[in-house]
Amino acid sequence: MVHEFLKAYMPGAIALIFGGTGIVLCARIMYFAHAARHWPTTLGIIRRAELVWSRSPDTEHGGVWMPAIEYDYEVNGLLYTGKKISPVADTGYSIKEWSQAKIAPYAIGDSVQVHFDPVDPNRACLDITTDGLLIASILILIGVGFGVAQGFSSFG
Repeated sequence: MVHEFLKAYMPGAIALIFGGTGIVLCARIMYFAHAARHWPTTLGIIRRAELVWSRSPDTEHGGVWMPAIEYDYEVNGLLYTGKKISPVADTGYSIKEWSQAKIAPYAIGDSVQVHFDPVDPNRACLDITTDGLLIASILILIGVGFGVAQGFSSFG
């Protein structure tokens, strides 16, 4: 009985989880990228720009190269420190060169334009990108795949 229930509804549940997560993530990325396009800018100084290996907690050898960046900037006489290149979150890659390309334009001591949220100046970024859309799209595709599988299983 339980096996039949899982067989019948598991693909649909997986479709909703993956597809829903992908859609929410995609919407969040697009929303913040759009909002950041209208944020004011100020000058900032790069204080840290390097790659850091972030090990996956569930594997011994897996992980990603993450851009680790810090920059100081001033808004209304107050000093802030930013840690993001893109408006939402910076994506890491297991291929070092891909992450290196993201951080390559920034060197310690460089003067940069910082986009900051006028409502919350702690929220800032250096580049208006939609970093993470690939991951969100993959989640949506997985959800669609399981949804199609659910559709086919309901005919059989």
